[in-house]
Amino acid sequence: MNWTVDLTNDSANDSANDSAIDSIREKVIMSAYNHVIVAVDLSAEAKQVTDRAAKLVAPDGRFCMVHVLQPLDSIYLGESYGATAAQFQKIQDDMMVQAKQTLKELAAEYGCTEENQYLLVGNPAKEIHKLADDQSADVVVIGSHGRHGLSLLLGSTANSVLHGAGCDVLAVRIKE
Repeated sequence: MNWTVDLTNDSANDSANDSAIDSIREKVIMSAYNHVIVAVDLSAEAKQVTDRAAKLVAPDGRFCMVHVLQPLDSIYLGESYGATAAQFQKIQDDMMVQAKQTLKELAAEYGCTEENQYLLVGNPAKEIHKLADDQSADVVVIGSHGRHGLSLLLGSTANSVLHGAGCDVLAVRIKE
């Protein structure tokens, strides 16, 4: 779609220009979302996803960021080799501190306020669905590595979010 707006200082063109600008503004605003949640993994690629999400927010819209840590006991199913529950908890606590700091730094780059930053623990897809529902989000934006074959069969967070969300989901292809 191409728009041409005459920017000369001719008053005869003022109403045509105003109409064209209003039309452009309406199309831009209609394509924006009032409440965007971006789910980030805090990797180096998180900015690719966050850049795309930030562009979707309406001028007076709300922009939230979420990172979900999986509990260590759900990841590690083997024998503990002497590790105690207290040691696992210490590792989980350290991961929370690091993730909180990294999320805060990323959020600051996008003007995402502290009350719009969420650090959760649990199953990523379930926690993202719950947050989107609780916050009445219009869209969840999440990165996708474009897995195929066995990796796709085993599933991914992006796939799980897509198939269980009660709102729009945008999966942003990560450029590696």
